Amino acid sequence: MMLLATNPAEALETYRKAFALSSELNSADTLNVHHRSSVADALLGIGQALHRLGKKEEAIQNLTHALELEKSIEAVAPERIFLLRTLSRTYMEIGNVLLDQGEPPRALENYREGLAIAEKSLKRAPTSLNHEIDRGDLLQAQGRCYLTLAGKPGTMQARRSELKREASSFFKKELGIWRDWTRRKVAAPYAGRREAQALAYLAACDQP
Repeated sequence: MMLLATNPAEALETYRKAFALSSELNSADTLNVHHRSSVADALLGIGQALHRLGKKEEAIQNLTHALELEKSIEAVAPERIFLLRTLSRTYMEIGNVLLDQGEPPRALENYREGLAIAEKSLKRAPTSLNHEIDRGDLLQAQGRCYLTLAGKPGTMQARRSELKREASSFFKKELGIWRDWTRRKVAAPYAGRREAQALAYLAACDQP
């Protein structure tokens, strides 16, 4: 949602309304995984908006609730991979909040969980651009996390170099996705922007 970037407070109210409606439908038909997924989607949006508003603890609470709902969907309908996009993206958003809170190791755990789910879904739907984007986003998130660890004050030079190599490996994998899109002429403007971003992160890995 564009509002997340431009007006997170308004986005929060919109997601809260969606949550109220979805929760009502879910309560009336608790076995319907689509209703449950809608609740999880709204909670993810609420968590993202709260994070952007600086309410990190409240964001984590909502994102954790979304995670629980998504896991319950996975348990009963693992084939519904498009409903489970929210699962990988919720792990990523939790990681983003934790990274912002100065907890890169815990953030990295969530990014790894999210990437594993995104890659599993992509194997089942190899032509899905949405799942490729999820994979690219999570690869970038892990690279950013390693860069953050490398920049931590007091980190020895040898360890800093090792962490930057780790970061670089994730950015290179991400770059491969967008270059493949460009080669196939798939969403070329978007792929170009993402390629430039990945290259900028790779350049940061080469900085002393």
